[in-house]
Amino acid sequence: MLNDAYAFAIGPLPILLSTVCAYVYCSDIITKKSDIWRNIASAFFISSFSVSIFFYLLGNITTQHLIASQILATALFFILVKIALVFPENPPERVLVQFKQSPGQFLSIVLVSPIAIIVCDYFLAHVVPKCVGPKCYIFDFLFGYDLMFSRYYVAGLGASMLLICGVISVRNFSLRRFGGE
Repeated sequence: MLNDAYAFAIGPLPILLSTVCAYVYCSDIITKKSDIWRNIASAFFISSFSVSIFFYLLGNITTQHLIASQILATALFFILVKIALVFPENPPERVLVQFKQSPGQFLSIVLVSPIAIIVCDYFLAHVVPKCVGPKCYIFDFLFGYDLMFSRYYVAGLGASMLLICGVISVRNFSLRRFGGE
């Protein structure tokens, strides 16, 4: 643990990152810019941070809460991206393009990812971390000494990325299989 004068329950890195992303996202919507990749990155970090704060304030960490937070962060991400696509004066042609995906890739993304997320969430909720040394001080300084928020935030970033890939894969598979766009 760092000296108490430098200890934060929630570290400066997630707060700073989400503040910058919120500024970029809101300024792009207000000025009606269509830099969709900036908006996608901003929406990703805003959704992960805001959902992590919400579940952190609930006060406990369980496997079910971790999974719910990751699903909620993914849903919020898609809502924020949809909002970003509605407001620009010159919307991008297509953000999600269809691509050929082999059945092995599809199965690994859609079936293996949720299993990996559930197993990791179980261990995050039930295993007590024992961390000592300089790497823990740096982690505590960047993300905060409260491990509950750090677990929600870091697990939310990783799992949301996998869930977003899964949703996009299912979308592409269903469009290819059943037609559309």
